[in-house]
Amino acid sequence: MKKIFLPIVVSLLLAGCDDDMVRSKADLTLLVSFVPYYEDNEPFNITPSGLGLLQGWFGDMNAQMPVNRIYSAPEVGGRGEKAERFLEIAERNGDRSYNRYEDWIKYSGRSCCADNYQAVHARCLNAAWDDAHPVGSSLDDILEIEYGSYAEYVRAGYPDNLPSGKTYRKKLSELKKDDMSMIDPYFYFYSDPVPPAGTYEMEVTLVTTEGEEKTATCTLVIE
Repeated sequence: MKKIFLPIVVSLLLAGCDDDMVRSKADLTLLVSFVPYYEDNEPFNITPSGLGLLQGWFGDMNAQMPVNRIYSAPEVGGRGEKAERFLEIAERNGDRSYNRYEDWIKYSGRSCCADNYQAVHARCLNAAWDDAHPVGSSLDDILEIEYGSYAEYVRAGYPDNLPSGKTYRKKLSELKKDDMSMIDPYFYFYSDPVPPAGTYEMEVTLVTTEGEEKTATCTLVIE
């Protein structure tokens, strides 16, 4: 009996391991695209966020962004026109060959703007920033934008030796056409130098790669 008992136990344990492996794989989803969600939300907003700092974003997923502006990959539940729009964007970005099993719920926050941007411009509408920047003039040479992007990782073919997302900080005047592709919906603007104490009516314009302009304004108070 002992000679029979041990093999039976071992075989049952192995069978149990196989079942666990099957269940584990069943819990995962084959992601064809690394980015499973795109946000095409309006309006574009900027708000003051500290001394000389502006925070920009495209709405808020929980409060401001209409549900019909979230485009999901078919493999994570996207259907109909929204899925078709997702595929158009993913194909444009070269992101339909990821093909890895992942817990997509864990990565449900992995999203980026539906639009890619070729330029960003900023100006102050009511006051001079400094002697070199009178009221209404471009601030592109002194304002910097900080943003996250998945584009380099995707364009390189999802290599293991590259981080999946990178953060960049550049002057607006130094941005190139492909720099702001597949960007995170949240980004920040910095000024050096910071202007004198006062109230500044700020205007920021993002230009998509298709030439569409998206503009937002806010009041920035420097104390």
